[in-house]
This record gives sequence, C-alpha cells and structure tokens, in this order.
Amino acid sequence: AAARRLGAAEEAMVTWRCLLDAVRSGDRHEIEAWLEQTRALGLDVPNDLHRVLESVRSQEAASLEGFARCSQVKKLLKEAIEGAQIDEPSVLVKAVADAEAEGAEVPAVAREILAGRAGGGGHSA
Repeated sequence: AAARRLGAAEEAMVTWRCLLDAVRSGDRHEIEAWLEQTRALGLDVPNDLHRVLESVRSQEAASLEGFARCSQVKKLLKEAIEGAQIDEPSVLVKAVADAEAEGAEVPAVAREILAGRAGGGGHSA
C-alpha cells in the first residue's frame, strides 16, 4: 500500500513538473496534454492554469492571424510588382503602403519601381 502511494505521488510530481515545463514553453498542445493527465490522476487543477491556457490559445490565434495577414500582403505585393511592371503603379503604391502598415518586409524591387516612377523612369502607355 505504501509503495502504491509512493508511486502515485511520484507520478503526480512528474505530471506537475511536465505541466510546468509546458507552461514555461508556451506550448498549447503540451499544456492541454498535461492538464488532461492531471485530471486523469484526479489532481486538483488551479483555475490559473486554465487562464494560462486561454492566454496561450489567444496568443496563438493572434499569431496565426498575423501570419495570414502578412502572407496576404506579400501575395498582393507580388501581384502589384508584376502589375507595376506593366504600367499599373497605383496598385503597387497601395500594396507597399499596406505591407508597411502590417510590418511586412517590402522587397527592394518594389521600392526601385516606385523610385523609378517618381523620377519619371516608368513606361508610358
């Protein structure tokens, strides 16, 4: 009986340690897995851990949204660069402004095209 209690205490200690490591790393999947393990062991989970998990989920969602916006801006910028090379500079001007607003890197070629247009170096229709 004592050995069983000692084994259960050791398993609980390992579970809490792994959960702590998951929280420190901010890994949502690991946090969820170790929270599930704590419940399976019948351990009382502090409400703060659920708030931490929600915070990690929110950060992950915001990061994914930012990545999606950045990808979309890059796609539009690529299309605008191609369009600017066939006399559609207004699309490039807007795409560069949108990219800068999102914090996306603006390729040097886009700036060169705009500089060439501003200096009168563009094509004429």
